[in-house]
Amino acid sequence: MAGTVLTNQLKSLNDACQQLQERIGSDAKAAELLFCVRGLVTQLTVENEAVPRLAATARESLARLRPAIERLGVKTSGADPAEDLASQLIAVRGKLAAIDSTEAASLCRQLASIEAEYLEALDRAFQSAYQPPATAQAAVAGIDKVALRDFLAQVFSTPDLVLSSVDIISGGFSKQTMKVQLRKQEGRDEPMPETLILRLDLPAETALAGTKVVEEYPMLLAAHGHGIRVPKPYALESSGKVAGRNFIVLGLVTGRTVGTLFNYPPADAGLGADIARQLAAIHKVPISALPDVTGPDVPLVERIHEEIAIARRFWDALGRSSTIMEEGFRALERHLPLADSSVRCLVHGDFGLHNIMVEHDKVSSILDWEFGKLGNPADDLGYFHDTADHLMGWDNFLAEYERAGGIVPPPEQVQFYRLLALVRVCTLANQADAAFCAGVMTRIQYAPPGSYFLRGIMAKLGRMVERLG
Repeated sequence: MAGTVLTNQLKSLNDACQQLQERIGSDAKAAELLFCVRGLVTQLTVENEAVPRLAATARESLARLRPAIERLGVKTSGADPAEDLASQLIAVRGKLAAIDSTEAASLCRQLASIEAEYLEALDRAFQSAYQPPATAQAAVAGIDKVALRDFLAQVFSTPDLVLSSVDIISGGFSKQTMKVQLRKQEGRDEPMPETLILRLDLPAETALAGTKVVEEYPMLLAAHGHGIRVPKPYALESSGKVAGRNFIVLGLVTGRTVGTLFNYPPADAGLGADIARQLAAIHKVPISALPDVTGPDVPLVERIHEEIAIARRFWDALGRSSTIMEEGFRALERHLPLADSSVRCLVHGDFGLHNIMVEHDKVSSILDWEFGKLGNPADDLGYFHDTADHLMGWDNFLAEYERAGGIVPPPEQVQFYRLLALVRVCTLANQADAAFCAGVMTRIQYAPPGSYFLRGIMAKLGRMVERLG
């Protein structure tokens, strides 16, 4: 009876959100909050109704594997049916992983497949209950306008510079973004923009990715200097005295994002081809132009191994159980030699529709270079693989990339970096979800990773691990 009451209360809340959605008109902030609230309410409703049923189905799949598992000496019959499904699967997987045999490795992947099936079913239940109207963005704190005015006056050599406004335009899990409007004094004609964008580091306690704008700024300088469509980089404030944390000053770019890593627009071969050409242009930036971003002369395999180790530490710190994640890390270690390449180039590192501005069906700007580095072109290609396949077909995208001067890596390297991208994104999404659930990030805007796309991206990783073998 209590469960029915809870479900009815949650459904009523969701209905109320839908009614509010029809009334808010063009109020973007209200729409953003409703996106978050509706997603969270829908998640709670679906989990209350669907989790027990779907978990029972997954346990039946585990029971079908029991004879094969127990033939290897691993006991599963003592599992507590009340125990969390993920914990049950990870306990069995841990015992199998200690057995050095092809059959044990195959059973580990089948356990990951059971988890993927469970997550896919849960995601279908969520999607049928709610389709969000937009991508959520987080609110952020203010900034000292006097200190900012003084800093920008120095940047543009304009002592009497005036700030018309400073507005929050978005927030996320790695950086904060603000828009600054400048006003010119009467009778003066300073060569400066009227609108600027500030990209600020997040406070340490809420910065999930751990990247810094001081590392991103040289990437932007190199890309902009070689004709890549990026925001114009004007300045780096690295003392922390202006805003309490470091930030970069960028020019305003026009256009809009048309999708994310999880939501795609309709197929568009023209847009896909233009993105392929821009990616090839990024990869053709001369290495000699990157003296400030190449970093220490460490073999690429070692650097990728460290990236995997960092993601592994982030994952372990969460204390969560997932056969999918365990098998994902295992597959990365097993295929690590594929990370290497004789080709080195500038790599964006987070090349997705969420970081691509589009105007008139063309790329107007490529944003957020915080993960930029010198690496294998397969890194960006693997990251963008699924989006490219949706927009115009993977083979067509790759052909356009090659025609534009991009060097096509072996297919197995692309698949390795596709796997690495999924593991990285799943780790970050779990971090955001765990921080919200634990109350570290209390704003409702941090709810969407768990309430919307976490299940789908985890299931995609599970299916890829299953195919890799």
